[in-house]
Amino acid sequence: MHLASLLEDDLTGSAAERMVLMDHTTSGGVQLRQEVKEALNLLMKRAVLSLPLLGLSVYLLIPLRPLSFFSSLPLVIVGTLLVGPLSTIFAEPTGSVFNPRGKTGRPHLAFSLPESRIMNGEYREALKLYREMLEVDPRRLEVYIRILELAFEDMKEPQVALETFREGMRNLSNQRGRDILSEEYRRLRAGYRG
Repeated sequence: MHLASLLEDDLTGSAAERMVLMDHTTSGGVQLRQEVKEALNLLMKRAVLSLPLLGLSVYLLIPLRPLSFFSSLPLVIVGTLLVGPLSTIFAEPTGSVFNPRGKTGRPHLAFSLPESRIMNGEYREALKLYREMLEVDPRRLEVYIRILELAFEDMKEPQVALETFREGMRNLSNQRGRDILSEEYRRLRAGYRG
């Protein structure tokens, strides 16, 4: 298998995780996610609470002027009660603007920060940033590989790479991730000209 595809699969999660995120039925339609079901339940409860207020507002709108504060106040309360669940119901099935792939449960790491340090020749600072990423998510294969590349290619310190390799072998939970890390370590060590 190609190393990039293996790494990509590891970064996006297992096939089972992707199937859970996709949340498809056997007929091909998309099931309502749990959040939508909860929002529908909340909407039903709030709609029942809002019916008397809606009736009151209609009752007040008929004899009073439509722009009267007291006649529109119940409508504002009804709108306030219903806007949250309605927005969840309409937004959840279409996806999230901030996280379109769904909730993966893994923290999003800012790889651009250490990369900019590397471009400026600040290798120790980049290593420190990568180490902080590992504190947040110690099972992130990509971080270990980037530290190996930094240690061998830029810092010319194979001892740092060896320590990172050993740490990754301890922390990575799946065998495939450990195999990829071993392959990358051997490749980089073979190409090392220190």
